[in-house]
Amino acid sequence: IYKLIIDAYFRIRKLNKRDSSSWIEINSLSSGEKQKAIIDIAHGFLTNHRENGDHLLIAIDEPECSLHMSACFEQFENLYNISKNCCQLVFTTHWYGYLPTVEDGCSTSIIKENQTHHFTLYDLAGYREEIKKKTKENSNKIPYDIRLKSTNDLIQSIISSTLAEAPYNWLICEGSTEKLYLGYYLRDLVATKRLRIVPVGGAKEVKKIFQLLEASHDDLRKDINGKVFLLSDTDRELVNYHVNNIEKIKCKRIINDPTTNDTILVDIHSNKVSPPTEIENCLNGFTFVRTVKDFIHKYPEFEYLDELLEGKTIDDTNLNSFYTMDLRPREEVILDRFFNTDGIKYSFAKRYIHIDQYLNEKTGTVTPTPAWIEEIKRFFE
Repeated sequence: IYKLIIDAYFRIRKLNKRDSSSWIEINSLSSGEKQKAIIDIAHGFLTNHRENGDHLLIAIDEPECSLHMSACFEQFENLYNISKNCCQLVFTTHWYGYLPTVEDGCSTSIIKENQTHHFTLYDLAGYREEIKKKTKENSNKIPYDIRLKSTNDLIQSIISSTLAEAPYNWLICEGSTEKLYLGYYLRDLVATKRLRIVPVGGAKEVKKIFQLLEASHDDLRKDINGKVFLLSDTDRELVNYHVNNIEKIKCKRIINDPTTNDTILVDIHSNKVSPPTEIENCLNGFTFVRTVKDFIHKYPEFEYLDELLEGKTIDDTNLNSFYTMDLRPREEVILDRFFNTDGIKYSFAKRYIHIDQYLNEKTGTVTPTPAWIEEIKRFFE
């Protein structure tokens, strides 16, 4: 009965798409434009004319079909927005540029081998890390085109989206915990500056992406509207490479500076290589200590962290976590053991964010955003 009603309704009514000052009948559009128009309609109904989509499932076959490369990114961004307003959205695709834009979701690769289909699931919260992990675990089951295209389509997504009139901006970082911290502190830019924060699975991947972007930059310099910032840790085994000064593409690493007792951003090839610095060493020290205490209180297995806080007065809300903790080498080993526990870095990041929000919004305690993150913010503003 519903199909009959819909058929009867649209038999005498034509769908039209607004094109600047005129209207174009949907039948006059190309197949790719038709599909895009229908997705736009679905998005409009879900966001403006439906109370909720809690019981709605949507399935789309190859949403990139017949679309120009430059239109694919926006198409998949619309799909992601639709998915937030329905129970579930499922699609098939041969275009992997959507991977870095999806902050919540999963992707499944299906390959046929010896008359048997194999399925591999990827968590898109950190898809590059997932691919890297699964390649190590079972390299013969990872399709070659995913390993190749996951890099190429990421670069394609970044470049095509920065060329648009309303461009996206990109912050490339090493891991999913960095994404959590950066997403929290830069949440306003995510909302207002179309900032996308993408974890890529390590400093070597950051290097690869920078060099591919740099190679494309000369041809597109005049047309680039968006900005890209690539961020690395200062590891004990440093991935070193030369970085040219490019106006809209910056590549920096974080390092704690003993002369200022603060974290600074330096060029990748800078001769400042000590002390080794990860993002956990660069957070707000007051909130960091509160988070450590929270883990000690809630989880008996982490009571050994108590000795790291003995005899210390923690009341400076401006000092970073490294200089607030002020650990001796033996104590640094203890803290490293804690963060090397499986899943702890991610759990700690979630708890840190919760506590920092509580301190600022509920108690009136102001815990300033780290200065190095403010520097990144100014770059995008």
